[in-house]
Amino acid sequence: MACQNTAVIRCYHCCFYNAPPMQPLPPPMHWALDSGNRMAWGALEWSRRSLNSHSN
Repeated sequence: MACQNTAVIRCYHCCFYNAPPMQPLPPPMHWALDSGNRMAWGALEWSRRSLNSHSN
């Protein structure tokens, strides 16, 4: 499950951060994407830590 989530987030990151945009996005849109990405990474880190603490 963790691998699947990581793949989704990697794709999300790749699509929004590495692919050149077709047209410039307005600043609020950039902020929303960046903030959403940080939340996704935060959730992944949190679940990874909680899984590690349970298995140890």
